[in-house]
Amino acid sequence: MSTGFSTRSARLVVLSLAVAAIASIPGVTAQAETFTQWVPVVSATPIYVRVSEPQQQCWSERVTTSEYVDRNGVPLADVASGITGGVVNGNEQGTAREGRDISASTLAEMVDRPRAGITVGPVTRDVERCRSVDSGRDVLDGYDVTYRYQNRNFTTRLPYLPGDRIQVQIAVEPQPR
Repeated sequence: MSTGFSTRSARLVVLSLAVAAIASIPGVTAQAETFTQWVPVVSATPIYVRVSEPQQQCWSERVTTSEYVDRNGVPLADVASGITGGVVNGNEQGTAREGRDISASTLAEMVDRPRAGITVGPVTRDVERCRSVDSGRDVLDGYDVTYRYQNRNFTTRLPYLPGDRIQVQIAVEPQPR
């Protein structure tokens, strides 16, 4: 008497029942099957970031101030600098030592100004002015790439421009019940 089942069919039924039983056991997960596939790129949008590059910008300005001057129009600050560097500090090179400088106003108070020919007059100097200017620039950070897989659009960020297609990794695994 034949039941219509072959030995091969019986083995498949037993194997299917065993797989179903194992899959229904809590804590047992099915392994995903992965493969790669080329898919079309729908769009690629460049993404830029702003990079700050502060730079120092300097220029010269002519500034006129009222200062003590000698009878030749030489600013007394220049005279005082020569005196403090050479006479007061005993330095023949004209370089003042720290803590022993004498200011032009102090020097003017120490001498008889009218007799020495010291007056207040305009003194024009070139003064260097500087400021920090932020001159940033835009740097390409990557591309937001939209691609199409199975009639659905997906977006990812890539560090390069992919062209008209990209390779994606597909993972297929059974959905747990």
